[in-house]
Amino acid sequence: MQKKMQEGKISLEDVIEQVKSMNQLGGLDKIKSLIPGLGKAKIPETALESQQQKIAKWEHIIKSMTKQERENADIFEKQPSRIARVAKGAGVNNSDVKSLLKQYKILRDLIKSGMGDMSQGMSPQQMQKLMKKFGKKKFMKF
Repeated sequence: MQKKMQEGKISLEDVIEQVKSMNQLGGLDKIKSLIPGLGKAKIPETALESQQQKIAKWEHIIKSMTKQERENADIFEKQPSRIARVAKGAGVNNSDVKSLLKQYKILRDLIKSGMGDMSQGMSPQQMQKLMKKFGKKKFMKF
């Protein structure tokens, strides 16, 4: 996964693997406690539950995709009828699938822009570049 991120490549298959890893750690509440400074942040319990539900929904959506779709999400732009099929298979609305694809593209663009290797942390210059690039968009809305 780290190699893919360094190369600026990530698929929906990788996203589902990361979601599974997060769930094994104990969910968002546990992850929040592991991040320095965020553990003390007052995030409403309902917000965390909402995020957990959205992540579970995304997992169902991704599992409803074919291997080809998970590896190459751009196929949805070329063949939008696939969105309805995936939504039906996952038991969600088309808008839920579109929302996931939109968030995936933001994440993919972030990684392609060179921000994917954060193992050493972000420098102030990288943070500034990130804010300029994504500051006007709703960044990673869950």
